Amino acid sequence: LALADKGLDANQWEVVLPDALHSIRSLLSTATNQTPHERFLGFGRRTASGTILPTWLMEKGKALLRRHVRPSKYDPLVDEVEIVEANPCYARVCLPNGKQKTVSLRDFGPCTSK
Repeated sequence: LALADKGLDANQWEVVLPDALHSIRSLLSTATNQTPHERFLGFGRRTASGTILPTWLMEKGKALLRRHVRPSKYDPLVDEVEIVEANPCYARVCLPNGKQKTVSLRDFGPCTSK
């Protein structure tokens, strides 16, 4: 597809190889919430523009935030929050009680419910 998109012949596959490898290495697994690069090396892969944000963080929307303190073992492990803005290390979120808080992306995950 990349060859056809750039109008290249199949013999010129080396030209699109870095883009194809980047696509495979940065594909987010829904089971682990990590890319193959993150699982293997322990940190996010940078793009040519230097960003490492997952696509679900680039838009405002709902996400899951891990709770570090739970008064009871029956309390939920995560809270559903609204993303206000995000950068490669931190995100500003709106909590269910209406307060805004800056949190680490390590405590964050995509929300599958709509």
